[in-house]
This record gives sequence, structure tokens and C-alpha cells, in this order.
Amino acid sequence: MRLRVYSAAAPCVGESVMAVESAGGCWYVSSTGSLLAPCGRVDLAVREVGALLLPIVRAATVHPAGAR
Repeated sequence: MRLRVYSAAAPCVGESVMAVESAGGCWYVSSTGSLLAPCGRVDLAVREVGALLLPIVRAATVHPAGAR
């Protein structure tokens, strides 16, 4: 199962997160395959997804001078 996480600031930007079983236990994993946090650490997974999305959200919400 995949959870799609969207940014409130840029709803067109998001990340897919899955929980996978590994030798080290259950982990949240990003769409790129990066381990985000153990499944018992939702708070850490939230911070990691936020860090992944931040540069993309910033780029998506920047408007050229004079644009509205």
C-alpha cells in the first residue's frame, strides 16, 4: 500500500510513502527507495518527507517578478 503525501502550499507536489519489511524491521520508504524512518517513528517520517518536498515546493511556489 502507498500513501500519497501532498504539500498544502503546492497541492500539485507530493511524495509516495510505503511501509516495507526489512531485516531491520518495518520502515517507511520514499518513492526513491530511501529509508525515511522506522514505522514506530511517524514523527521522524513526517520530518523527512517535509525535507524532501521543501525544495520542490519552494520552486513550485516562486513567481516571476510582476506575475500574479
